[in-house]
Amino acid sequence: MQENKQKRLLLAHDSFTQEGGAERVFSLLGKMFPGADVYVLLRDKRMAKYASQFKHIITSPLQVLYKFFPKFKYYLPLIPLG
Repeated sequence: MQENKQKRLLLAHDSFTQEGGAERVFSLLGKMFPGADVYVLLRDKRMAKYASQFKHIITSPLQVLYKFFPKFKYYLPLIPLG
């Protein structure tokens, strides 16, 4: 028997720490898929105003360190751990 399961969609982005071209494109994807979960390594709530349109944003464990060292470039060697 086939089960009729509803498919879920997720969107992934490296970080919400600045507002640039990639973030504008991601914002458009969010409008196209409003129910999608969003996964990011790091999120800076002050910088990424466009991220407020997403209902559910999941950050990596690296987010805890971002409070103390708020520069994305410091985390490049740690990305595989995120």
